[in-house]
Amino acid sequence: MELQDIARNIKRFLYVRFSLHKDKEEETEIVESIRGGVEFRGINVWILIFAILLASIGLNVNSTAVIIGAMLISPLMGPIMGVGLGLSIFDFELLKSAGKNLTVMVVVSLLTSTLYFLLSPLHEAESELLSRTTPTIWDVLIALFGGLAGIVAGASKGKGTVIPGVAIATALMPPLCTAGFGLANGDFYIFIGAFYLFCINAVFISLSTLVVTRLLKYHPVLLPDKARERRLRNVISIVVIITVVPSILIAYFTVQRELFEQRARDYLKTEFVLSRTFVLAERADYNGSTIDIVLAGHTLPEDSIALLIQRRLNYKLGDANVRITQGNDYTDEFDINEWKAGLANELLVDNNRVISEQQASIAMLNDELTRLKSSYPVNEIAKEMNALNYAVAKLAIHDNLFYDVERNVQDTITIAYIEFIKLPSRNDQRKIQDWLSLRVQTDSLLLVSHSK
Repeated sequence: MELQDIARNIKRFLYVRFSLHKDKEEETEIVESIRGGVEFRGINVWILIFAILLASIGLNVNSTAVIIGAMLISPLMGPIMGVGLGLSIFDFELLKSAGKNLTVMVVVSLLTSTLYFLLSPLHEAESELLSRTTPTIWDVLIALFGGLAGIVAGASKGKGTVIPGVAIATALMPPLCTAGFGLANGDFYIFIGAFYLFCINAVFISLSTLVVTRLLKYHPVLLPDKARERRLRNVISIVVIITVVPSILIAYFTVQRELFEQRARDYLKTEFVLSRTFVLAERADYNGSTIDIVLAGHTLPEDSIALLIQRRLNYKLGDANVRITQGNDYTDEFDINEWKAGLANELLVDNNRVISEQQASIAMLNDELTRLKSSYPVNEIAKEMNALNYAVAKLAIHDNLFYDVERNVQDTITIAYIEFIKLPSRNDQRKIQDWLSLRVQTDSLLLVSHSK
């Protein structure tokens, strides 16, 4: 086979495997479906309000399950995809309608979430809220790939569960609710960070819709001249750059902070393992490039302190200012009370974890004890046997698992253990076994008997 034939076969294989045209839905149906999702009136307004309230409650009480439920019923995705489609097919009426509806949706969402957080008695920023205030380049990638998955699935006949998954992954609603929390509590930092995350998701879902519909060669409503198309392309590029650059900078500083804190932890774990001195508290501050350490126990001489500080160079912490405090020599600048509170909180978390593990073990043991308890009315059976003139001293009946080695199978058998005052004859024991089998309704009863 010639090299040209091999290349042709490979190209055909790749086309069959990766073609977006396979199982593609009719273009008119996709366009009309996205148009329908753009509309924001009547039922959609109330769905959005209820979804915003649901997401706000989830963020307020730190419930991931509630937040996911709110994301699944949110109608925010429609206008955002409408913007991308309008740009792709030069349908400026659709673009204008999607932009207007999206603006109204954002305003309604912000007003609803702000009102909720103003009325809520809970004003603490929980982890679910704080996690949406510092978007990075990874959030850009999530929005991009999530948007691509959403429009590719939307353009196919078998949409499956992709669209709900995209709604969860790209998370359009929680950032708006978090922005409302920032407005309600006057926290400009939280508002800007959360609203920026929403903008990232909106821009890149729209961009994904534009890219995929262009690849699928959707027919344009208008045929723009090259100059107008170039201007539109430049505007899109500027918006994308403005959206991406801050996230890259945030990601860079986030990574640098993580590296600094990890190196500081390695430095402390390795160099501060001392015989009669221990680390009472520590804090690594990336912004101030400082590592504060409180030592307790035996007081170290100055030369030992200087050597410990010098060894920071082995951990790529050359620019860090290591400040070591011993005994009661700390100053107001060095907030030992804050660190004690942090240490106490860590101990509380550890204790709660231990308690949870112990409770799980207790529950498991209780389940095992319940399983081991006989489910058969042994008291009544013993009385019935005594009435039949079989003098029973002790009786136990229980289901057990047994393994048949020869047949290599596992099965259940009911074992009846009876201690008689006077051992019955073999014939009577067989009768007792047959009677017990009927009494406890089993065909696999084993009688174990002996005299007292």
